[in-house]
Amino acid sequence: MSSNFSSNSSTSNGSHRSWAEQTKDRYRHPSDIGPSVFEVPKRLSDTKPDAYAPRKVGLGPYHHLRPDLQLMTNKKRDTVKDLLKIEDIEEFIRIVENCPISFEAKIRSCYSRSIDLDRESLAWIVIIDAIFLLHLVQAYSEKRSDHCSSSTSSSDESFLGDIVMLENQIPTLLMEEIPKVLQYKYPVPQGKDIGEALCRLCYDIAPIEIEYDPNSELDYAMFKARGNHILQYVYDICLGVDRELEELQEETYVMTLDIINTFSRNVSAMLSLLGS
Repeated sequence: MSSNFSSNSSTSNGSHRSWAEQTKDRYRHPSDIGPSVFEVPKRLSDTKPDAYAPRKVGLGPYHHLRPDLQLMTNKKRDTVKDLLKIEDIEEFIRIVENCPISFEAKIRSCYSRSIDLDRESLAWIVIIDAIFLLHLVQAYSEKRSDHCSSSTSSSDESFLGDIVMLENQIPTLLMEEIPKVLQYKYPVPQGKDIGEALCRLCYDIAPIEIEYDPNSELDYAMFKARGNHILQYVYDICLGVDRELEELQEETYVMTLDIINTFSRNVSAMLSLLGS
C-alpha cells in the first residue's frame, strides 16, 4: 500500500510542478490570445462520442497522443520530413528542441484545457500536426483543381471528417508562427495560395451550400486576424460572419457546433469531388 501511495504522490507532485512552471511562464510571457479550441462538455461527449472524437488522425494536444490514433503517427512524421525536404535531421531536431518559450505560451493560450505537457512535447505536436494539416489542405486543393479526376484517395478522404472535429483543431495563428519557429529554414506552406485553399476547403465542407467568393469579407486575412481554425471558419460561414462570436459563452458555442459536427460525419457525401 505504501508503494502505491508513493507512486501516486510522485505523479501528483510532477503534475503540480508542471502547473507551477506554466504559471511562471504565463507571467513572464503574457499573451492577450484567448482560447479558441474548447473541450466538449462531458455530457455531450458521453452521449455522442463518435460525433466529437476523431477516428483516423489526432490534430493538436487534445488527441495527438491517443493510443488508438498512433497508427497515423509515422505517416505524419514521414509526411513532414518529405514536405519540408529535411536533409539534416539532427539540425531539425535541435531547432524544435530549442523552440521559443513564447511559442509554448501561444499554444497554451489557444486551448481551453490545461495541457500537462512540457514545452518540447507541445512544440513537436503542434509543428508536426499543423504541417500535416497544411499538406492535407494542399492535397485537397490539387485534386479539386484536377478536373480530370472525380475522386480522391481513400486516405485523404478519411481525414476530412476528422479535421472538422471540435477538439481536433490547429489555430491559424500557430500555423503562421511555425516558419519563424523553424528559423525560416524549411518550405512550410504559407501565404495567399495556402490561405485560399484553406478557405475553399471550409466552404466545401460547410453543411450549408454557399458559393465561394474569393473577394468575400470571409477572406484569409480575417481568418488569421481572428485566430481562427477550420471549424470556427465553417461556423462563421454558416452564421454569415457574426463579428461578436467571441462574446458567446463557451458552452453555447459548443452546443451550436453540435449540428456542424453531426453533419461533418457525412462530409464525404456532401462533396461531389469525393465520389467513389
